Parts: sequence; structure tokens; C-alpha cells
Amino acid sequence: MIKNVVARVRGEIQNRILSPERKKFNKFIKDFIEENKSTEPCNKKIMIDATWDNPNYWYRIGIISRALGVSSDLVAALIGKDRRVQQKSMIETLGYAHTFDLMDTFDSNKEEHLRVSKELFSSVTKPDDVLGLKLPFDFPASFLYDDILKKQRSAYINVEENSTLETVAHFFNVISSAEKWLDEYKPEILIMSHCIGWRAIFVWVAVKKGITTIIPYGEFGLSRFWKIDDISDFFSFQDRPLYERDFLQLSQNEKKILFDVGEEYLESRFSGKTNDIGSMYTYQKRKGECNSEIIKKEYGWNENKPIISVYASNWFDYPHFMGMKNFRDFYDWIKVTYETALENKDVYWLFKAHPCDEHYKGKTLSDFFDFDTPEHISLVNESWNGEDLLRSVDGIITYHGTIGIEATAQEKPVMIADQGWYHDWGIAKYSKSREEYIENLSKRWWEELDLKENKELATIFAGWYWGRPDWQKNLIMDDDSTQWKIYNTLPKIVERCQKEIQKEVSLIRSWVESKATHFHTFKMCENICDHERQSE
Repeated sequence: MIKNVVARVRGEIQNRILSPERKKFNKFIKDFIEENKSTEPCNKKIMIDATWDNPNYWYRIGIISRALGVSSDLVAALIGKDRRVQQKSMIETLGYAHTFDLMDTFDSNKEEHLRVSKELFSSVTKPDDVLGLKLPFDFPASFLYDDILKKQRSAYINVEENSTLETVAHFFNVISSAEKWLDEYKPEILIMSHCIGWRAIFVWVAVKKGITTIIPYGEFGLSRFWKIDDISDFFSFQDRPLYERDFLQLSQNEKKILFDVGEEYLESRFSGKTNDIGSMYTYQKRKGECNSEIIKKEYGWNENKPIISVYASNWFDYPHFMGMKNFRDFYDWIKVTYETALENKDVYWLFKAHPCDEHYKGKTLSDFFDFDTPEHISLVNESWNGEDLLRSVDGIITYHGTIGIEATAQEKPVMIADQGWYHDWGIAKYSKSREEYIENLSKRWWEELDLKENKELATIFAGWYWGRPDWQKNLIMDDDSTQWKIYNTLPKIVERCQKEIQKEVSLIRSWVESKATHFHTFKMCENICDHERQSE
């Protein structure tokens, strides 16, 4: 408790003042960018999002600047509401020639956009109505839904909450700002920290105007950059291999290489040695012993019934970003699942809250559903270790969580409620509609899967998705969520990984010039080809 308070106080102080340590970090990023003078200068005008002040993000801006040969005098930076002192100091240090302040346009247009928002929402009486709204530039209403949901940090939108109209007004503010500044500055490339929330609006408008957008995203310690040249690319968020385009082109030797990489990674993940926030909460922090006997004893389950575990998603973690179409949101999905489970007493049902609920706080499964009264339905004991739980149940249901890959690789049957980012690999029971999903819940769906074949596919997928080239062994970043820690660890990583960074810079340059949408998948393809050539 005291540790959390100290961290919050420290964060507030660092938000308001520019410390000597931060000045030192800014100079580190500037020097990092300028280390590679051999890159041919880029003469394209570039607009960069500086509103998300995270040290890993500035590293990724640095490495892509090196790859593109970005000229600071041709860069326009966007600054926003939070950590303004830090944003402005970094922009000044990097010598960006132009600055666009979101708050200037927001303040001047606030009343008009509140009026437009009230008009738009005049017909909205329930959460489902938001998804049917017609928005400027044909922007998907599902992304607006997710933005409101994230702001409310709730399981579903409360359309009567006072902040809802302000969030919608913010949406219109971003649209007008994007139109104005993109037309005024005319960048050829937009670099945006994310493609969710209000930033997705900026990206959508840019791509509609024919501006190439790069999202220098990072996850699992790796650069997972995303390039959007066409509006169809906007919906391909996950940097992951596609079954028909990628897997079917592999030789047997390449499949073997990726299988071995995936097996090694998954073993590391289960043993708590990976550093993404989800795996930390699932496999590191929870150490309680668990097996099927312990589960049945805990809940007084004495009959010989299969145990099916439902792995919930975090309510407000942008549910539509992966292509949700069968349900309104994660709450809608869990509600349907719970109500169907009430009727199916041939199964013991274990509902598991998302591990990041503990991180984000807010309401969890037990706040919405009764897990005490039904004798055949219970809530997972959160002290149980994630790997032990996975091995102890007879089947797993998820929307599109990583557990689908992890469990399948352990020869556990998995059902997914909708399309996501691995449904095309056929490794899980895929419900193509809401009705089909409900029907599947009442069947013994887990008996329909080829677990041995699915294990091989899931492990290959894991190797491609989570794996990294052998040359990148040490170039692994801390998770973005460990904000303050990174200021100290990042310079040390860069110092010891100079050769790896040079290789990464070269590959980013090749990727930008290619037709490939996602960098990590592109990089792994290049690595696979290298191995194949060496084995000939």
C-alpha cells in the first residue's frame, strides 16, 4: 500500500516538473537518433504524435527516425493534455520545427462540439444505439464505443453518464484538428503512438487523405510496428502471421524451426520469465497450487463432470479492436455465457477474471454475476497459478485471449467466441455467429478438436508471434507499463545492444519500403529465409 502511494506521488511530481534525470534521458534519445549518420536523409514531411510520453515510445520514435533518416526541420509534433512539460522538453531537445497543440483547438471549439454531440446522441437511449451511429469520414462507431467505454472504465457504456457527451465532443475535436492540421502541414507520413481511442480518429482521417501512417507499437519486449497505407489495413491490428499467406508457404524445415522457437518461448512464459503485464499477473504473481482435485474440493464438486473454464477479458480494453462482431462488448459475451451455463448442468463452469483487472482496478466478474448460488458455477480462486489451472481443466473458452494459444499448445481444447487474431489457423473451435456460439456452449464441443494437430499449429504460431531472431537475443525491452523503471534500464539495454540495434534499423528501413503491413511478422519471415538459405 505504502509502495503504491509513493509511486503515485513520485509520478505526480515527475508529471509537473522536468527533473535532471529527465533532461538526461532527452539527451540520450537525441544522441541515439544521431548515432547513425550514414542513413540517407528523408526529405518527406512527417507528423509525430508526442502526446504519449513513455520512454519506450521515445526509443521507438528514435529507432524509426534512424531508419527513415528523419530530418527534424521537417517534423511537426502533436502535443496534448498530459505531461505537457515533458512533451515540450522532448520536442525542443529533438529540434522539431513545428508544434501543433491539441488543447488550442479543443478549447476554442469545445462549445460547438458539445452541441453537435448532444444532437448526435439525442436518439441514443441504450449502449447498443452507439454502435449504429453514423459518424464523419465513415469512422467506425465501434471505435467510438470503445473510447467511451475506456473513459468510463466500465463493463458497458452508461449513456446517461455526464462524461459521455464530453468524450463524444472530444471525438469531434480530434476530427476537426486532424482535418485542419493534416491539410495545413500536408505530411507524407504520420507516426502515431496507438491506433485506439482518439488517436485512431487521427489515423483514420490521415489514411482517408492518402497519408501513410506508422504505429511504432511495442509489446512482449519487441518492436511490433504497423504500417497503414490503405483503410483496409486499419483493421489488421495484430502483428501476427496469417495461415494462408504465411503458414502454408513454410517448408517442413521452417515449420520445425518455428515449432522449436515456440516451444522454448512457451516454456519460458509458463515459468514466469516473460515480462508482459498479462503473463506477469498470470504466471509470476500467482503461485497457489492447483489441480482438478483441489478445484473440486474447493467448490464441493463431487460428480464426474468436465470442468470448463471461461477466461474473461478486461471489460474496457478496446473490445472491438480485434474485429468483434458477435457481441456488443465483453460484458454482453460473459452475460450470454453465464446465462447459458446456468442451464447446462452437465458441466462444472469456472469463470476466471482477466489478470489485468487487478492492475486496472474497477469492477470485476463478481460485481455483476452470482457465483455463490449456482452449485455448478464458480469463480476461479485468484491465488491459483495460471499454468496449474490451465492443466487442471478439461476445456477453455476465451474471446480472443492469448490463453487460446497457450492452452492449445498444451493440448487443451479451446473455443473462441468470435474472430480475433488466430481464428484463421483453425486451432480452436471458432463460433462464426452469436447463435452458433450459444449452440456450442450446450454441446460437448471439446470432443470435436484434433488436439495433437492443433498443438503443433499453436506452437508454430507461438514461435512466429512471440519468437525473435537469434541475433536479437538481448534486445528485449521492459514492458511499457513499467514507466519509471524504463528511464534507468533503457540506456543500459541500448549500450549493450549496438549491433542488434543496427540490424533492427536496417530491417525497419527494408520493411518501410516493402508492401508488408507489420514489422515483426516481416522480420521473422526474413529470419526464416536466412535459416533456409544457410541450410541449403
